[in-house]
Amino acid sequence: MRFHSLALKPYGECSDLTIELGSGLTVVLGENEAGKSTALDALTDLLWGIPVGSRRDSKVKRKDLRIVAKVQTADDTSLLTRRADGLF
Repeated sequence: MRFHSLALKPYGECSDLTIELGSGLTVVLGENEAGKSTALDALTDLLWGIPVGSRRDSKVKRKDLRIVAKVQTADDTSLLTRRADGLF
């Protein structure tokens, strides 16, 4: 599975951020508080669920956190996958 994009709508301190990932190795650089750890947490929460007591619900309530990713499977199928605690 390959991730093509990761959208945080809203998630943590990000209200509407989309990160486009390249076709090769993607390196994420940024100053402190730029959102690097938030993006990593979003990827983890997308795969395994948004935990109760998430540290990313300080600005937005947990039930309103949204993560959307465009992924490509091994058989070249393109999928749009979403994670939210509440209805989406």
